Amino acid sequence: MTAALPRIVVDARPLTHPQPGGFRTYVRALLRGLQERGTNDVDLLLYIDREPTDADRAFLPPHATVRLLSPARLRTDLHLFRQAVRQDRPDLVHGTMNYLPSLPHTIPVTVTIHDALGIRPQPWDHATPRTPRERFIHGYWAHQTARTAALARRIITDSHSAAAELAAALRLPRERFAVVSPGVVSSPPPAPFGGALSVGTSVPRDFVVPAVA
Repeated sequence: MTAALPRIVVDARPLTHPQPGGFRTYVRALLRGLQERGTNDVDLLLYIDREPTDADRAFLPPHATVRLLSPARLRTDLHLFRQAVRQDRPDLVHGTMNYLPSLPHTIPVTVTIHDALGIRPQPWDHATPRTPRERFIHGYWAHQTARTAALARRIITDSHSAAAELAAALRLPRERFAVVSPGVVSSPPPAPFGGALSVGTSVPRDFVVPAVA
């Protein structure tokens, strides 16, 4: 009798979310890495919040199962994500955007927390006016991040300095953290190179062109 493959759920909602930024870049890189590694030895489930575009589908590893939840974040966080996990009964759930929705404590979780910006006071906080909605979002993310970190078997972050800062902010042992540095394409641009070099991400950012201009 063939043993069942370990079932892993990845919160891949940033892949299909319309907002560009670091979470989407990270999920794209993670899925690209899984494509290169191969997923024949795992049962991979990806939870997303919108129908994937053709561009999104290019990042999906072969044989991965996609679960479409809802673009309403709170509805997904408070109900749909947990419901899907109960039905799928994974061996591991991995969070990609600093937190995971609340899940049964019997399910092992890991999480990538990219930095401590959302969970510790920053020098500019007092001078940054926030609407009630912005204050709620900020508090919600901070609470969810701390809650997930306390439960996670392993916390993945981008650098040793981020790991040290997160360990201090969350009051967790440094041994709980693993550092996986972001990949960098080392191929030089074709010569002659007649442009401006911008070190950034694969997702276009709207501040680069005005800064150069």
